[in-house]
Amino acid sequence: MKNLIFRVALLLLLFLSSPVSIFGASDLEEIIGKVQESFDRTRAMTAEFTQETTNKGFGKTMFSYGVVTIVKPLKMRWDYKKPAGLLLVADGKKLWYFDPEDNVAYFDSLSGYLHPRSPALFLAGDEPLSSIFNIELASGGKNGKLGLVSFKLSPKEPQPGVKAILLTVDDQTYEIREIVMVDYLGNKNSLTFTNVNRTASPDMSIFRFEPPAGAQVRSMTKIPGG
Repeated sequence: MKNLIFRVALLLLLFLSSPVSIFGASDLEEIIGKVQESFDRTRAMTAEFTQETTNKGFGKTMFSYGVVTIVKPLKMRWDYKKPAGLLLVADGKKLWYFDPEDNVAYFDSLSGYLHPRSPALFLAGDEPLSSIFNIELASGGKNGKLGLVSFKLSPKEPQPGVKAILLTVDDQTYEIREIVMVDYLGNKNSLTFTNVNRTASPDMSIFRFEPPAGAQVRSMTKIPGG
């Protein structure tokens, strides 16, 4: 469960960190191009988020919410209000996940998530989207009444941890409203964003993390309940 919490957060960070080349069917090119322009214009972002993480195997769903701050390149901070004190921080090189309940700070190298076959590779700008994913308008994806457009991104080759990604954007501003990721076990992680500020100028010191005194420090590969 805890692995699922940060997986979509990392995905969003990489999605906003670098421009990517997107090519799709002719009827999608204009919309996707405008979505890309919105990503490219975003240098920093703050937003309130709600997160729903479902572990199909255990039949459990966890609801969370908080505030996220993202700055290009590869910096982010997710401050959870529920669970209170839960924290995810990336400083551009290292990824930290602090679990206050267990008083453990987990860490990993951010570059470790950019291995050649990772779907995250194109998000860091090294591969065009079309070389890794098939892109299509999701079923019922264009909803003019709600002002939303949804795209389904499916890896062209089997990828561990990612079966499909559903990306929903505003059909006027082309800003991200929701990201849903599903893995091959049927686990689902969704993030919805509100009160988005794309002109934020956050204090860069918030991306520096030091484990609290007395906290255990462990490799992120040893996170229990993932």
